[in-house]
Amino acid sequence: IDFEISETSQGTFSSSINLIDGSKIYIGNDTGFMHLCAGLGISSYGLFGDTPTNYSDYSNKIIPITPRDIKLVGHGTMGMNKIYPEDTLEKIKEII
Repeated sequence: IDFEISETSQGTFSSSINLIDGSKIYIGNDTGFMHLCAGLGISSYGLFGDTPTNYSDYSNKIIPITPRDIKLVGHGTMGMNKIYPEDTLEKIKEII
């Protein structure tokens, strides 16, 4: 699989949009960029460690990735350190 890792926080909004343009997937935190990608039809794998996953219910393009051993994620869960790269990769493999 060919891929590029980009960090949107280091550029301008315009440069971030240029990175999104032509992307096939988004992997990252539940942020505005995740929602933007989903709105543009890009499959978006959102890391939901401290945000309720129902924030993504409006779009089938957002696939929530949640912490291990936590059934219900909400504000205050503090579960980002329980989302592991291998779990994320397995979730992506399920879909593609």
